[in-house]
Amino acid sequence: MELATLDWVDWYNNRRLLGRLGYIPLLKLNYYASQLASEEAA
Repeated sequence: MELATLDWVDWYNNRRLLGRLGYIPLLKLNYYASQLASEEAA
């Protein structure tokens, strides 16, 4: 039961597709945001 819960939490926080964000996972969005921020700082 605990492993299933941890798997679901991982999916929910990291891999689910978010419609408001263009149907991309949150991790990918965070990556793109950090790349954009580093480009703006340069």
